[in-house]
Amino acid sequence: MGYQYTALNHAFVCGWYLTFLDAMQTNDTAMADEALHVMTDTIPSLPTMKPGNADWYRGIEQRAQLGDLSMVVQHVEVNCQNHDWQEAGESRFSMDSLFRQ
Repeated sequence: MGYQYTALNHAFVCGWYLTFLDAMQTNDTAMADEALHVMTDTIPSLPTMKPGNADWYRGIEQRAQLGDLSMVVQHVEVNCQNHDWQEAGESRFSMDSLFRQ
């Protein structure tokens, strides 16, 4: 698999993590459940996912299922900031507002 798959998978993960955080922030339980389903069932099985990385993502998603969003937030802060989600209208998520709740 080429770099294109890796780049697409990266955007896919960021998109669903941001969707999950948006849903949590706005109390949209249906969207949060859908995002969490993708996070737990699809992301670890992406074609470019190496076994060690899949385990890492499963750990993030298991913590999110238990209500600990810290690893999802950390992933977004570190890995998803090179995408202009806000301008594209894809995310209302705000790190600051999540932690003010």
